[in-house]
Amino acid sequence: MIFNVMTVLNSDYFDFGKLFVNSFYDNVDLSRIHKLYVYDTGLSEDDKKYLSVFPQMEIVSTELNTKHVLLHDEDWRKNVYSKTAFLLQVIEKDSLPTVMIDSDCLFLADFTRLIPEDVDFVACRREEQEAFCEYIASFFVINSIAKAPAFIREWREEMYYGTENHKESPALSRLINKGSYQVYAIKEDLVSYTGIELTADVTIAHMKSTRGLRTVEQRVSQPHLKAYKDKYLTKIPLAAVGEAFEAMFRETAAEAAPEQGAGKERVSALDSISPEKRALLLKRLKKG
Repeated sequence: MIFNVMTVLNSDYFDFGKLFVNSFYDNVDLSRIHKLYVYDTGLSEDDKKYLSVFPQMEIVSTELNTKHVLLHDEDWRKNVYSKTAFLLQVIEKDSLPTVMIDSDCLFLADFTRLIPEDVDFVACRREEQEAFCEYIASFFVINSIAKAPAFIREWREEMYYGTENHKESPALSRLINKGSYQVYAIKEDLVSYTGIELTADVTIAHMKSTRGLRTVEQRVSQPHLKAYKDKYLTKIPLAAVGEAFEAMFRETAAEAAPEQGAGKERVSALDSISPEKRALLLKRLKKG
C-alpha cells in the first residue's frame, strides 16, 4: 500500500520540523510514500528553503500564520483544529490512504509496516490508565477514501462538545467509541512513544509537552533522544547531503570510460528512474 503523510508546521516549531523531516527521510520506507505534505501555518522563507530539498515533499500554503507563545494558546488551537480540514484536502486531492502525524514526532524506524490494509481507519490508543482520553490524535490513518469525508466531518463536529482544553483527541475518542466505524487500535508505544526507554518496537517517538517539558528546547533536548537530536537537528538538511552525493555521482559517471560511453549510460540510468527510487538508491550508496 502507498501512503501520503501530512503534518502541520510553523516557524516556532521548526526545530521539531527538522527532526521530523530528517528522521522521516532517513528511517521511513520511501518506496511506500507518495508524498509528505507539510501544511505551512507560519513558516519563514528560510524554513521553506530547508524543506524544499526533500524528495516527495510538498509544502502547502494556508491562510494561517501562527506563533508558539503559550502552550495551548489560541494559535496552538488554530493549528490543532486545522489539521483535520487539511487531512480531508489531502484525501480529496490524491485519493490515497493518508497518515496524519504531529510535527513534534521523531521517526526511529519504518512505521508503514504496522498499518493493516483491511481496516477503514487506524487510531493510536493510549496505554495510560489515567489518560484524559482513550485515543490520541498524534497518529491517525485513513485507509477508506470513501468513508473519510463523513468521519472527518463527525470528528470536527465532536470538537465543539466537551469542556477539555484539548479538543482533538477527546473528540476522536468519543467518535470511535460510538462504534459507527471500523477502527483498528494501534498501541501508543509503537507510533507515539512518550517514554524514555526506547526499544526496537518503537517506530515513532512523540516529543509531547508534559509537566517539566513545556518549551520546544526542553522537549527536543531530552537525554534519551540526544543521539537523534545530534544527528537530525541540523543546519543543512540530510536531503541536501543526498543532492551533493548525487552531483558527485554524476560527475564521476560522466568521467568514467568516455570512449565507451559508460559514464553517459550511468547518468542516463539515474535520470530514468523515479524520484522515489533515486532517493532510495542514493541513500543506499551513502550507507554502503
